[in-house]
Amino acid sequence: MPDSRQRPCARGLRCRSSETTISDDGETVTTPALGYDTFCQSDRNAIFRALCGLPELWVRLHQELAVKATTGEHVTMSRSAPVPVNLAADALMREVLAILTSWDEAVRMSAGLTLPDTQLARRRRDGFVITAVDRTLRAHFDRLIGLTAEAMSRSYGIDGDLEKIPEGCYGRTNLIGGYCEVSVELSGADAAEEILNLAYRCRAFLGETRMREALNAPCPDPTCDGFTLERVQGSNYAAECRACGRLMSDNEYKMWVHLYAATVSTADLPPKAALGAAA
Repeated sequence: MPDSRQRPCARGLRCRSSETTISDDGETVTTPALGYDTFCQSDRNAIFRALCGLPELWVRLHQELAVKATTGEHVTMSRSAPVPVNLAADALMREVLAILTSWDEAVRMSAGLTLPDTQLARRRRDGFVITAVDRTLRAHFDRLIGLTAEAMSRSYGIDGDLEKIPEGCYGRTNLIGGYCEVSVELSGADAAEEILNLAYRCRAFLGETRMREALNAPCPDPTCDGFTLERVQGSNYAAECRACGRLMSDNEYKMWVHLYAATVSTADLPPKAALGAAA
């Protein structure tokens, strides 16, 4: 019997230690692992590894930015540095720095540590700041992922990111810069998700993420709409939903495909899948 003090892993359906069962009516049910901490041990280890790897990824992004800048065309202005060719890399580096420093400040305030001097911080290079901030977060990792929800500032792009802003939040918009700064309630669980997301996006930019194959079957979860199942290279699961995070074993996926195929016709499949079935 589980202890009443235990709680589900904060990663929910994306929990690495989750258990998937099939009910009597054929519905697939994924249950996050129970534990006494915010995350299960597997997810905690994954988050810590991602945090430890961010300084190296940041440096590699900076090196990649320099290489691209030397091989491409420079846009120069009077008495100013050339504009980097790959502005996306520069934006990602700035986002990593901004998010990690915000969590560094939250951890320092929670632990009663001295906050960095503003003027001193402005004179330090970003690479040294990333290393110092990451060292603090690793030393107080349990405190980081256990932080209670408090208001923090986050930036969202005006084009395409507005739907990511939680309902009821407020902030200010910079139309010239194309972004808005919003005050959102974030906890230690959100810090972990941001760290995992940043690590993944850095690896994706560097071309180190695993290949994903879209599958010709929808996710069995009723909250998902459309063909969101994928097969991820190197994964222990036969299918993963990119929308809700549902994980399906080989037997579960095969059973679901048989059930789904028995209820649809070729006209119900996506265009590419329908052409394959007709062939």
